[in-house]
Amino acid sequence: MPLLSRSVAARIVNLSNGLGSLTLNSNPTSEHYRFKLPAYNSSKAAVAMLTIVYATKLASQKIKANAADPATPPRI
Repeated sequence: MPLLSRSVAARIVNLSNGLGSLTLNSNPTSEHYRFKLPAYNSSKAAVAMLTIVYATKLASQKIKANAADPATPPRI
């Protein structure tokens, strides 16, 4: 984190997707519900939680952390 803390616009961007969502994976009407891939789903859920922890812990240092889902098309 030392290099990030010296940046004027520090960012952490993690890649995740809906298969790591507890809400989507427990909803039978969700398109993600039928994909039960234990290692993959749990690793994506871990990335989501890590992103939340980073965003919370690093906010005071002006470092932003976000997760992006590159496979989800925008909703109009």
